[in-house]
Amino acid sequence: MMLRLVRAACGNEGVTAVLDLGCGDGILGQAILNQHPNAHALFVDFSPPMLAVAEKRLAGYENVAFLPVDYGNSGWRLEIRDWAATNLQSSISNLFDVIVSGFSIHHQPDERKRELYEEIYDLLRPGGIFLNLEHVASATPWVEAQHDELFVDHMYAYQKEQDESLTRTAVSTNYHSRPDKLANILAPVEAQCAWLRVPSIGPSSPDDADLQSHGRGRGPAGLDRRCPPHPHPADKNQQNPDAGSDPRTTGQVCGQCLPDGGFRRSEGGV
Repeated sequence: MMLRLVRAACGNEGVTAVLDLGCGDGILGQAILNQHPNAHALFVDFSPPMLAVAEKRLAGYENVAFLPVDYGNSGWRLEIRDWAATNLQSSISNLFDVIVSGFSIHHQPDERKRELYEEIYDLLRPGGIFLNLEHVASATPWVEAQHDELFVDHMYAYQKEQDESLTRTAVSTNYHSRPDKLANILAPVEAQCAWLRVPSIGPSSPDDADLQSHGRGRGPAGLDRRCPPHPHPADKNQQNPDAGSDPRTTGQVCGQCLPDGGFRRSEGGV
């Protein structure tokens, strides 16, 4: 699903720049690079050890970079733009065709999630897409219980192949007691869809943009929002009256969007 959405968003022009946000071992960005080998890719994580794992995974790939950046800090975009100025020879705000994140943003408080969506939006090129493979909160305890049972069934079937003495009870206990669950700050997918519909991000009507959720339950799940390519404003610090018809520099604005321009994004189970 992720690669299909990237192809649909970027079309024949292809992908030129990718940001893997909270990249972990870099598997999502790698999947995109395998389909678009000429793209530049920036892998960002606050953990140097995880960046080292990603760098090892991506050894041999061209046009890749790794930055220790904490997007929990609202100033993180400045570090991204400094990198882009050197590596993409670009000083405009809208840098990336694709921004992807996997099982990372749910560690942020809900208010920070909302802010982060706006900041990611600011880094996307017109027609770009944001894809987020993520844990989400269940709508009800019953739905959460069904997801947990299904998840444990799959985990048990997989781990049973590795250790025949393992019991389903042991797998279930380990799943429900794992320490990383305490760090999860899960929000319902419906709430996150609503955050992406607010005017500060883009079109407020579902008719103005594609907003699609993929999956339900305790996660992974997500959404897909897309605003078709159209004229966007210039970066506030890069006005250029001689730039011709490039929508990134003419200062024209779509009538359906706020001055920050239109937006595609997907937050989805892929």
